[in-house]
Amino acid sequence: MCLSLLLSFSSGFPKIRLNSERKFAKVEKMYKRHSTCAAPSYDAYNFSVEISRPLGIVLESIENSRGAIVAEVLEGGNASKTGKIDKGDILISIKVDGCYYHCGPNILFDNILECLSESPNKNVIILNFSRARSVSSSDPDEVSTYWEQKKEREKSGPRVLRRTVGVDPTDIRVYRNGLIGEGNFGKVFLGEWKGKKVVLKTSKSSVMGADELLDSELEINEYIHRNAKGSCAQFYGCCEIDERDSGNLYDELLPAGLWLLWAYEAEDTLHDALKLSESKTLELLRRSYTSCSSSSSFDLYRCISTDLLVGLSKIHAIGIVHRDLKPENIILTKNGVKFIDLGGAALCLGQPISYEPGIGPADPRYSKPNDKYLLPSSTNIPESGNLDKLWAEYMPEKFDIFAIGLVMLQLFVPRLRDPNALDMFKLELEECGYDFMLWRKDVCCLSIGELQVLDEGNGAGNEMIANMLSPSRFSRKKAEELLEHRFFTLKDDI
Repeated sequence: MCLSLLLSFSSGFPKIRLNSERKFAKVEKMYKRHSTCAAPSYDAYNFSVEISRPLGIVLESIENSRGAIVAEVLEGGNASKTGKIDKGDILISIKVDGCYYHCGPNILFDNILECLSESPNKNVIILNFSRARSVSSSDPDEVSTYWEQKKEREKSGPRVLRRTVGVDPTDIRVYRNGLIGEGNFGKVFLGEWKGKKVVLKTSKSSVMGADELLDSELEINEYIHRNAKGSCAQFYGCCEIDERDSGNLYDELLPAGLWLLWAYEAEDTLHDALKLSESKTLELLRRSYTSCSSSSSFDLYRCISTDLLVGLSKIHAIGIVHRDLKPENIILTKNGVKFIDLGGAALCLGQPISYEPGIGPADPRYSKPNDKYLLPSSTNIPESGNLDKLWAEYMPEKFDIFAIGLVMLQLFVPRLRDPNALDMFKLELEECGYDFMLWRKDVCCLSIGELQVLDEGNGAGNEMIANMLSPSRFSRKKAEELLEHRFFTLKDDI
């Protein structure tokens, strides 16, 4: 679906004003109009454009009639005259007549068009875009060279297959219809190894760069297994199959390629728990925290937060940055929480892996729009002689602190567990300059009861979250420093 935005048209889409007078009930009504779907994955930088009507652009939906992307910039139109908007730019939000409209990838395309028609008597509006970069935009010669080199390696003859000692493909069975997850670069299955239930992951070899990403994930998992046990799902190792021994998933055998194996430690993720009603959420979380000394929700959330920060401090201590922390990547084991999915992780100390200057993997929902890098693009290439200096100077581990701060905020404030509510909160926080205390004072419309965990101990939780979501990573405390915050020593009075 696409539409050329040459004319204005009217509608009654709910308004979200840039002040604290609007009521949360109106926002909640808007959320119910949009069911949640997975947002597309992209790396981007954001920019704003002040533009007059008619706009002179053609928009189309990103996926499943949701989101809006620029399909064409009409020559001679107002968009073209700005010199800023380009084909492929993703519309993030609209500001018109003092009203702010969120237009992220989860919002229905038709509703975005309604937003653009608001206040037709106002000739000038402000559009916020995200400029995306994708693998498909690689240089054609570079892509051709990549596949030619890969074919040459495959034809070069027998080589040593990578297999962890004791991990034999004959001992592994993939469950029929066992696919449990799929991303841009890999697939995840359930199966068995020596009678134990395991999680198996392989790359999509037909996707450029997928094999290399899995190679890096293997090295990082092995490094964590040796140096930061207990922080992430238990890693059993790898098993590589060549074409001669390739099996068929239908026969429950491993096809050719590299396969990574982890212990199956949990049925549920934190995401599974947080999408339930509050009573059901607490019930599910308590199964992982049977030893928690108090039955109160405050104490339970504090136990979980402690484990999240302890796990994070372990991987940061060895130079690992996860880069994809979110409820979906936190499992609820019988002994607490653990991190999973290190596909986007980087090793920044010792021997660098997936550690480069410039924009890298980042979930737009759990990252700050202008902070999607571990190192600025102008930084020297990481190498053995400058790794400690780069770590101290740019603090790449603070990237994870912002993400885990949002996760903990969703844990403490049930209303923000809804993806659309979290998106709205981030937009409001951005309007406040990422000053969480200012957001609480001037914008937040949640009830006192909903903010009880944050307000306990004269606002201890507010102080901690405000630091974790600080606009500057250099102001954010490290994970081990956050564990010393007074929030964790408060007497439980809730």
